[in-house]
Amino acid sequence: MAWIDGHQPHAHWADAADPWELLWLRMDGTRLVGLRDFLGAVESPVFRVEEPHDVKKCFLDVLKLMSEITPDRGASKTLAA
Repeated sequence: MAWIDGHQPHAHWADAADPWELLWLRMDGTRLVGLRDFLGAVESPVFRVEEPHDVKKCFLDVLKLMSEITPDRGASKTLAA
């Protein structure tokens, strides 16, 4: 897993012999600076994941919750809880 600062020049690519499965979650906001610093992502933006399946499930759960937010009704009760 990697923290990529979209406000800075960057590039990334997979090894052709060992390709990636990409799951993107883009977040913006001034409060993320504290999280980035807490995680040490400036110095070490790549994180080793022991259980990739668990991370994939978490990403898919977050994306599902995000898909339940609509302009007319805001966040669902699930997301707000």
